[in-house]
Amino acid sequence: MEMAFDLSRFSKDIKTARGTETQALFAERLGLSNHSLISLFEEGKRAPSKEVFASYCTITGHKADEYWVPQNDIPSAYLMGKIDPKDKDNLSEALNKIDMLEYLFAQYDRIRK
Repeated sequence: MEMAFDLSRFSKDIKTARGTETQALFAERLGLSNHSLISLFEEGKRAPSKEVFASYCTITGHKADEYWVPQNDIPSAYLMGKIDPKDKDNLSEALNKIDMLEYLFAQYDRIRK
């Protein structure tokens, strides 16, 4: 069974974990130099990198497995093996620019186990 990151749950939980702490201070605790990422996480507009997610789990005591749910869709990383090499390079470049490539491959690695 394929699994997907539960961004909705993460966005709720990270807001709760931050509490009254400023986004800048919480970002610093997570090892982020850009506190605007906290806002994106809380709004469910962006998933964390593996490193940020690991820091979040360490700080909050949450387990990574709590954030994975069954999924029926084929992950984008799997599809990358099924597209033209030129398009694959363009897609990889675009995903790198939005810091999603690492997340997608982590998701792909998780479901292939």
